[in-house]
Amino acid sequence: MTRREIFPTTHPSLVGRMLDRDTAIRDHAWSEFIRRYEEPLSFCLQARVRGTPLAAEVDDLIWDFLGYLFDGRTTRRADDRGPAAEPHSPLDSWDRDRGSMRAFVQGVLHNFLRSWQRTTRRHVGVDLTDPDAAGAREVDAGVEIDRRWAFRTFTLALQRLGAKHPERANVWLELQGLSWLVVDRATWTVQSYADATADRPIESAPCSADELAQRLGLATGTIHNRKLDANRFLLTYLVAETKRYHAPDQVRTALLDTLRLLIPLVPELGTLVRQIADRGNDSASGSSSTE
Repeated sequence: MTRREIFPTTHPSLVGRMLDRDTAIRDHAWSEFIRRYEEPLSFCLQARVRGTPLAAEVDDLIWDFLGYLFDGRTTRRADDRGPAAEPHSPLDSWDRDRGSMRAFVQGVLHNFLRSWQRTTRRHVGVDLTDPDAAGAREVDAGVEIDRRWAFRTFTLALQRLGAKHPERANVWLELQGLSWLVVDRATWTVQSYADATADRPIESAPCSADELAQRLGLATGTIHNRKLDANRFLLTYLVAETKRYHAPDQVRTALLDTLRLLIPLVPELGTLVRQIADRGNDSASGSSSTE
């Protein structure tokens, strides 16, 4: 994901699997699609229905829409005992040469809301299909989604580092002044996004390698090595996650965008961003493993 887009990039192969005749393949692909699109769709719908009676029904609307993407049905009623129509996913109509999946999904969302209003005869005092009604709020929502995704990906990387190499993780947190970010070192539970992006504690100032070495009774060189190993681990994880959502030629740009979103939390990442930008795409798309 990048700052410029609300929705993630979707590979055509994922859409192909979503339409596969094999139930297991199809179900797995849909689970992946929902995991990636549920939050962006929620933000877009919230922007459109804010201040209307539908504001409390966003979750239901999202799942109605995802169901619509699956089989083309606008509404789902528990008492609907009529014969089921042959499923026909709107995704069958997507032509990758005519536009991106995110643009297609937003167009389908427009049609769904129009059909939903007509089918349910709900009058909510606003045209849900008017993209201008959402205006800048959807743009703001997109930036917020990107920040949350970057934070979640980063903290997952940190949790994995802590589980595999706690000595590296502890050194890295101390040097970054981020010890407060981890609530429980036994389970590597981290602060929520809201708490982590609020004002950081006064006592959270970074310490120098010399100070930390003296406190832990280690050589300064050992501290530096642990920090470098931790940086390598975290970056490798972030690269692997970025590769999951972007084509190879987009990985470096997407990774840089993700790191820039994290700079307010980890200022030293600014240096890492400059290094990656200087090295070029090969440096940013190295190993896809997480050690």
